[in-house]
Amino acid sequence: MTRRFDGCCGQVTTSTTSSPRPARTPKGFLVDQALIAFIFHSVEPIIANMKHYMNILGALFFAAGIALLAASCGDDTVNPNDENKRTIAGVLFYNTDDATSHCYFRLTEDNAAFSDAIVKIGNTLIPSVGGGVYQASSPTIALNPGDAHILRILSADSTELLSESFLLPDTFSAIVASPANHIYLSSGFVQMDWNGSTGSQGYIVTVVRPDSALNAVAYAAYASGVTTAAQIGPEAFQESDGTEVEGTYDIYILSYRGTFYAWPQIFFPLPSGLKTGNIDTEEFSGTVGVGTLSRGDYLIVTKQQ
Repeated sequence: MTRRFDGCCGQVTTSTTSSPRPARTPKGFLVDQALIAFIFHSVEPIIANMKHYMNILGALFFAAGIALLAASCGDDTVNPNDENKRTIAGVLFYNTDDATSHCYFRLTEDNAAFSDAIVKIGNTLIPSVGGGVYQASSPTIALNPGDAHILRILSADSTELLSESFLLPDTFSAIVASPANHIYLSSGFVQMDWNGSTGSQGYIVTVVRPDSALNAVAYAAYASGVTTAAQIGPEAFQESDGTEVEGTYDIYILSYRGTFYAWPQIFFPLPSGLKTGNIDTEEFSGTVGVGTLSRGDYLIVTKQQ
């Protein structure tokens, strides 16, 4: 639109012309673009750092999760029953030499004597003798070498706490094969032979010294593997200083299965290193030994020719 002043008439006339109008870019849009670019460039490092920290945080949470999973799956020692777990130490023993049976069990509960339990071998009740000890010998108890025997322990209200089966090795005999006259003259080795004991998992050579050998060192040794022969050296018949102890010695072979246990009334020595911990159940942990002693033989130790 064009305005024109008409000097003659003093009038203003208006005429309309059709001329192209330049496109106008809104100022507000230019400002917004600049602002957005500024904000983006300012915030970009922060976002990058946030991503970095989020990655670290995620890695930490992942590692913590793995650690918790490993702890829950790999450690079964945390058990509420462990604090109150009962213990047992005992033996089932048969002496071929005099055909007698013996069993002994010492029980604890919360680190104190467990004296009100019910202990049975098969259907035979093993009496309590006080102090958490349950013990019986022939004729109260009659073990059968070569057979399995079930040890059962119940609480006073007859709740079963333990039931374990033990195979007792069969009877057998041992002899002094050399010297044939059973007289040892202070030198050389004594040769022991024995027939096998069915059910045995190991043998122990054990020497019972004469009453005069008060200062002597107890002698007991493992036989190699499941062999049925062993040699005994001169140290078995000496005091700790090497002095020979004269007298009559009884020599036995113990056939054991799994392990054995030295109860208070044991009359023959045992070697060190016997396994322990063959009982490990929810209610009990400990050791129960099983063994059969051979029919023994004797040896006379003398310095005289």
